[in-house]
Amino acid sequence: HLIARTNIEGCEIQIDPDVFSPAFFEDTAFFARTMPVKSGDRVLEIGTGTGAIALALHRRGADYVLAVDLTPVAVTNAQANVRLHHAEQAIQIRQSDVFSAILSTDGLFDLLFWNVPFADLPAQSLLEHSVCDEGYRSIERYIKEASRYLRPGGRIFLGFSDTLGRLDVLTVIAQRYQF
Repeated sequence: HLIARTNIEGCEIQIDPDVFSPAFFEDTAFFARTMPVKSGDRVLEIGTGTGAIALALHRRGADYVLAVDLTPVAVTNAQANVRLHHAEQAIQIRQSDVFSAILSTDGLFDLLFWNVPFADLPAQSLLEHSVCDEGYRSIERYIKEASRYLRPGGRIFLGFSDTLGRLDVLTVIAQRYQF
């Protein structure tokens, strides 16, 4: 089937039609440009989609990026983009439901990031998991468990829409885990 293309921070990205498209929304480019990655960082990105942010963070100095996604088609799409940019040595793509496939042998990370699904609605398809998280159960899991995967002094980030998402619910979850 037809694969679309876009450019994120000077990096051509192929987009499978069944993967959340960074071509139609500016959040991917924003996070690719502004995420405070430091030279030498080890990064864990949840919900990588096309892998655009993982690629950008590596290009901006991250030594290693483990990028995961719930959907097999996104994993395949991100792997293709990593190969396209010859970054296989620095970026690993894996299928995972939040942290379910993160292993103790993966070590700890300096930066964790997830551009979270902001809609408090049930997902009707695999693609809708990129924007829908009923009851914010996956987001709560991310906030609750994130510190287990961080090096001392590590940083946790999440992208969220305060116009389309329920900031009040997110705030309660964050406070529950002292964030």
